[in-house]
Amino acid sequence: MPRKTSFSAISSSLVRYLADRDMLSQSEIAAVLSVDKSFISRIASREREFSPTQMQQLADHLGVPLGVLMLDATRPSKPPTGERK
Repeated sequence: MPRKTSFSAISSSLVRYLADRDMLSQSEIAAVLSVDKSFISRIASREREFSPTQMQQLADHLGVPLGVLMLDATRPSKPPTGERK
């Protein structure tokens, strides 16, 4: 059964994903969304979460479909070790 992921976890993963790949810094995300950087910091620490509209704004800004962006942001960076075939 697939693991369920909370929306705050997805939001936090998206902030980390964009920063780790030098796509957008927290300040740049805040500017794109017209919010304070402290709001983005709270998202990164899972205290807040993006609204669906904000996630779509980020995807539009980056020129990628929202679904692709969310999948990329929540995909583990390394495959699990010791996984059975």
